[in-house]
Amino acid sequence: MRRQKNIKKIQAMIVIPLICLISIAYAYLSSDIQINGTAVIKNKKWDVYFDNVEIYQGSVASVVEPTTDAQNTLTINYEVNLNVPGEYHKFDVDVVNNGDFDATLDSFTITELTAEQQKYLDYSVTYKDGTEIAVGDIVNSKNSKELTVNLEYKKDITVEDLQTEDQTLNLSIELIYVPSGIESGNPDEPVVDESTLVSDSLVLGSTWASKSGVVEIETNTKRVTVSTPILLNKGDSITVTQNSTYVFGYFLLQYNETDQKYHYTSDPGWQIALSSRDITITATEESYLVTNWKATGTDRVLTADDLEAIKPLITLNRASTVEDPGNSEGTDEPETDYSAVQYLLSQEVTVDTYTGCKIVTIPATLSDGKKIEPKVTLTASSVGGSDMKSALEYATDNKMAVVMNAGLFNTSTKVPQGQTIINGTSITNSPMTDDMGTAISDEESYPLCIGSSGELSAPYARSVDTSTMIADGVKYAVTGWCTLIENGAAKYSDFNTVEIVHKNSYSRQVIGQYEDGDYFILTTTSSDKSGMTYAAINEILLSLSKKVKFAYSLDGGGSAETVVDRTQINTIYEGTYGRKVPTLIYFDQR
Repeated sequence: MRRQKNIKKIQAMIVIPLICLISIAYAYLSSDIQINGTAVIKNKKWDVYFDNVEIYQGSVASVVEPTTDAQNTLTINYEVNLNVPGEYHKFDVDVVNNGDFDATLDSFTITELTAEQQKYLDYSVTYKDGTEIAVGDIVNSKNSKELTVNLEYKKDITVEDLQTEDQTLNLSIELIYVPSGIESGNPDEPVVDESTLVSDSLVLGSTWASKSGVVEIETNTKRVTVSTPILLNKGDSITVTQNSTYVFGYFLLQYNETDQKYHYTSDPGWQIALSSRDITITATEESYLVTNWKATGTDRVLTADDLEAIKPLITLNRASTVEDPGNSEGTDEPETDYSAVQYLLSQEVTVDTYTGCKIVTIPATLSDGKKIEPKVTLTASSVGGSDMKSALEYATDNKMAVVMNAGLFNTSTKVPQGQTIINGTSITNSPMTDDMGTAISDEESYPLCIGSSGELSAPYARSVDTSTMIADGVKYAVTGWCTLIENGAAKYSDFNTVEIVHKNSYSRQVIGQYEDGDYFILTTTSSDKSGMTYAAINEILLSLSKKVKFAYSLDGGGSAETVVDRTQINTIYEGTYGRKVPTLIYFDQR
């Protein structure tokens, strides 16, 4: 009879250090870096680490906990005893990139078992889906990749392969990541050509940015797109050159810390024509850019020749470091053609995303003490003039940081309806009795007023004469739909009894003021004109931690357009630049 060998335990210690970056490159990226002499990446963060360790059910017990030492080396240490065949220890762990650079796996080392050890052990380190780890693998900024580590005492081994003595194994995994597109070495040498960063990343196929926050790669032979979303810092822009052969679409996405997903900061739709003028898209906050291109007027399959023809059409413009025009001390700030007031306003305005809408908050007092107020303007050279502009066109041409559409108007004559006052002068004085032939309720279409100190109110019946308003100190006025919130409470209990023309959900444009005097704009963001109900809008506004004092509904539907730092923040239904309207509200120094 063959004598059985004694089964002995296997003691394994696994060490997994994640070396973030070689020291010279890390020190370089911890400070401001100048690229090609013109572009700057300022105060960017390198932050790669292990997190979310999950041990599989049935694994031999062990404590697995990531640690970080003073040299930014992240390590997972654990010791496990495997006593009998069939026992295993298996866990998942995320490599998290919470920094501002995509992280590329520069090199890695995984301890290999000896031929003898392989007889009784299985040991593997892969991605969660079973894919092998490879040099060049990328963990995108604000994203993660999940690893699976598995050590198993084989259960189907022969008696001859069983160990007669306890075994102690020291296994290690070393992953070295560096910022994508940036090499280590002499920090005085340029390492990235920023001006061609977007065009160099264009490929045949499609990278689609879903609204749920996942960037998915899919094949679409009729498109050219970027292979990886491009990081735009606040103030950065891309310029797309006029061209009649191709149409262009883009998405800007921003990471939301609350639900840890990406969401649109701009949703302009698809097929922007390039036949008439260049397009410039400016990031009002840190965002990721996804671009899509297609042949004009056809569904033809794009070729490598199309790819090469499209590449020169798009250029990345990083915000340069020059003196702020309003800063006497010469502090470096992004270059801008704004006035000092508009520049500071563009820096201090905020945009927050909510379900179905975005809320722009505009300070009533800038950090330098200057007072800001909303002002009404005509977009044409005369009332009803044919040279009207959209909000985006007006903001771009007049170098304004925040612009929104304003009052109701006759779509045939292009003349503002109701009462319109600009800087104390009556422009229109025709109280509304109907909306171009459609009945309105008694509670609709009375004027929004802006007083001499910038305060918002709507105290008059719709029959008021503008002379009365001006005598009472009204500086600006336009006529929209109705007041939503007054003195911190809902104006009406049932808005459907007030709103006749657009009951229930609709594309809305709302202006208001907080109790502290700051202003806000709420613009619905649905992909069609279904928009939101007034009740849903009030529910959001009245739940804000910053208390709302007053809110008023302006012209909505296809006219709704809000522009912040020359970027549309909502879906546009007419053309590339939005509907041309006779009146706008912009924000400027009082």
